[in-house]
Amino acid sequence: MNWSVFKLTLRSAAQKKSLLVLISFLTFPLLLAWLVRGSFSGQEGVVFNNIFFFLMYPVFASGLLALLAGTGLIKGEQQSGTIVYLLTSPVTRRQLFLSKLLATIFVLFSLTTVSLLLCTLILGGVGENSSVFRLVLAILFATAGYNTLYFFLSTLVTKKTMTIVFVIGMAEFAVSLFPALVNRFTFSYYCRSVVLSPYSDSIESPLLQRALGDEPMLVSMICVTALCACLFFLATWIIDKKEFLPSAES
Repeated sequence: MNWSVFKLTLRSAAQKKSLLVLISFLTFPLLLAWLVRGSFSGQEGVVFNNIFFFLMYPVFASGLLALLAGTGLIKGEQQSGTIVYLLTSPVTRRQLFLSKLLATIFVLFSLTTVSLLLCTLILGGVGENSSVFRLVLAILFATAGYNTLYFFLSTLVTKKTMTIVFVIGMAEFAVSLFPALVNRFTFSYYCRSVVLSPYSDSIESPLLQRALGDEPMLVSMICVTALCACLFFLATWIIDKKEFLPSAES
């Protein structure tokens, strides 16, 4: 990894316009939590909190922010005209994009986690059989996984990148719900496993267990890391073989 590129990416993310976009996305769950607080009590409140936190953070916040940031690792440089400079710099392409990817993951994970902690204060906890630690870990998995996936897809798609990648992202989530071996190749499955695995023993249907996610935390961590590594190496291999030129496409 190249620390100069890492710091430069952090500085770019801290610019006023970029920061406002990120904060705007992460303010939405807080506003929604403020509006619905106190609407549910007892067991209903516990169930609502579990569903709310899982959908708002590992799914909504991490997924949409990764869609913006992950695809921007390539498209942003093309649109700004700096892609040629980056690819001809003395830093290897693998080091370059690894540094940019890790910096992006760090920024999004940090901001999303802060939003989650504020949300727990508003709603008074995350619910039974769920913990802040599990949700934070799921946010880390989702942020790393989706950013890597969308970075990889952006190396394949040259036109209407955001739209096509969004559709593929939705398909990935749908496939993760299939109670078959194929869902083990999705990030969404392992994110659900981290949060929902404490419930697996109370679910009678084996098919539903496999669909929701019942992998141990360590297995989920290893599988997410392996998927990220494979997609990143494929993406950098494509970048080495493909010609990327400045683009005015939005």
